[in-house]
Amino acid sequence: MFYARLRLSWEELSHYDNFIEWLSSAPSEKVILLPTVSEIYAKIVEKTRAFQFLAGINPDFEYARVHLLDKTIFPTPEEAHAYCLSDQSRQSPMPPISGILLETL
Repeated sequence: MFYARLRLSWEELSHYDNFIEWLSSAPSEKVILLPTVSEIYAKIVEKTRAFQFLAGINPDFEYARVHLLDKTIFPTPEEAHAYCLSDQSRQSPMPPISGILLETL
């Protein structure tokens, strides 16, 4: 629920972002293309959103938060959310399988 509300806010804010698209000539194979200002800005926004998500998640996800913040390549907000969901499913107890009797010692 938290992620859905946060994502909705991000989508609303993204309508206010305007990028100037510069025309460029065809790149040569020997020319290294540096990222454009809009690409750099998009990465900054993406990283900020991932930090916002990780800062706002439930303390039960502390292991996931520490793991994601420790990664060399910082995750996108979507990757962080998916990791938290998978971590939550790993931590939740397995429901009993119907039709199988549990043996007690």
